[in-house]
Amino acid sequence: MKSLNIIAVLLVGLLACLLDNTDATQLSRRMQRTLAASKAKAKAKGSITLKNFLVISQARLSTVSYVNLDEVHAGGGNGDEPPKIHTLINFNLTTPSGLALCDGKLYVADPGRSEIYLYPLQVQAGPDGGHRIISTAERDVVATGVNAHWVSCNDITKDVFFTDEDTKLLNVIHKKDIEAAAKLSNPSAGHVVTPPFQSLYQSAQSPGGVADDNLYVFWAHTQEGYKSGSILKAVEKKDNEAQPVEISKRVDQTQGVCLNQAYVFFTDSESGFYAAPKDLGADTNEQGKKLASGLAQPRGCIWDQDGTIYVAEKGSNRVVSFAASIPHLRAEVEPQPVLQLEDPFDVAIFQYKYSRCSIPFFC
Repeated sequence: MKSLNIIAVLLVGLLACLLDNTDATQLSRRMQRTLAASKAKAKAKGSITLKNFLVISQARLSTVSYVNLDEVHAGGGNGDEPPKIHTLINFNLTTPSGLALCDGKLYVADPGRSEIYLYPLQVQAGPDGGHRIISTAERDVVATGVNAHWVSCNDITKDVFFTDEDTKLLNVIHKKDIEAAAKLSNPSAGHVVTPPFQSLYQSAQSPGGVADDNLYVFWAHTQEGYKSGSILKAVEKKDNEAQPVEISKRVDQTQGVCLNQAYVFFTDSESGFYAAPKDLGADTNEQGKKLASGLAQPRGCIWDQDGTIYVAEKGSNRVVSFAASIPHLRAEVEPQPVLQLEDPFDVAIFQYKYSRCSIPFFC
């Protein structure tokens, strides 16, 4: 109806131009005010909406899946039905494990193939008004010949970090090298160019989960954490004097690592979920705190940039969640079940912004 009103104003204005210039000027101004008001209302209704998808690796199934978190929060989007789990990637993977997302690109560490892959992602609107994620191009190989179970991506520089359990190294692949190799590759013709990577830090023990906050990189020790540190922290841009700092020795065998603004969260190999302030170091005796116990082989975790931490609970075939504020609580808390699926290993958040504007011309 509003669109018809605007068209009517335009037609009246054109008619007035044929009759009288003064009236035409007045109607033109009125028309501009009407257009401006309609555009403002359309923009208000068409404000940007953020869609969150939870991406999950399933190593035993050789699959990467995802779920719409709006459906999770709405109880499946249809009463008490569970949220629908969608397949994102289920070909040419062996044991997809660690995940990282930045700049619309999904990085997948596959230790079964000794490689790390890059998949460009895109969101498509469905006929039912829903949204789905698709991979928009052939994947790129960004690392080969590595025993990498975990990967992280810097949101600003787009550099990629990964740990190698065989060499006990924390490594980095720079964005410029990833882009240069992609331009030279032609996977469909069997020609794959892999970018070089650089070693940043040597670990005393086999390194595990890795996460970064655009200034520091944090990683875990999967063995002898009581001795060599459960979680370590170091500057991303290494210089000759930079050395890793032990954040915590709370856990002997650490797996997944994730961050929010103030804390580093981590899981052990058996049943525990922990947190420690990111600014802890060698000069403090604090080792962080245990947030939850009784989990079954917890692995990767991720913060949703809001108020929730998601954890892959491999041994119970499910993903659970915790409030990101739980480090401030004195007692342990129970996890909240999110969804059931077979053999989850790691989780990542894919965010998509879109507008609900009903009149595209005015948005």
